[in-house]
Amino acid sequence: KDSMEIFTPINDILTANRPMLDFNIISEEIPVEEETSEIICIGNISRKRLKIQFSVMEGCDQYQIRSEPQLITLTKGKACEFEVFIKPLCTCRLYEQIVISAVDIKTGEEQFFVLLAAEFTKSSQILIFLTLDF
Repeated sequence: KDSMEIFTPINDILTANRPMLDFNIISEEIPVEEETSEIICIGNISRKRLKIQFSVMEGCDQYQIRSEPQLITLTKGKACEFEVFIKPLCTCRLYEQIVISAVDIKTGEEQFFVLLAAEFTKSSQILIFLTLDF
């Protein structure tokens, strides 16, 4: 099915309908310990069949993130709508780098690409441990 979305290349093999994930589009602040979602479309502009999935850097203790679908195979010229869910675990303001992993099914070659994400939470009693002075 053809899409009316306007896609912009994010590198030489992937394209997206937006340059970043902004979880505060609907509300200025999102709730702590609750999931908030954002939709993004990722397309394959290479000639290869690619497996695509989202991930974050290891050691992140301020939020949890997941996507639906978790993993998808895209052929040349096809795109998929991902719903990305973020669950802040404390009061925070984040500008994070979400990683898109693209694996060439034929060769197994994996490439990583960065997509920015922004999120501002409501104030809560759950604070970032690193910001507390003792």
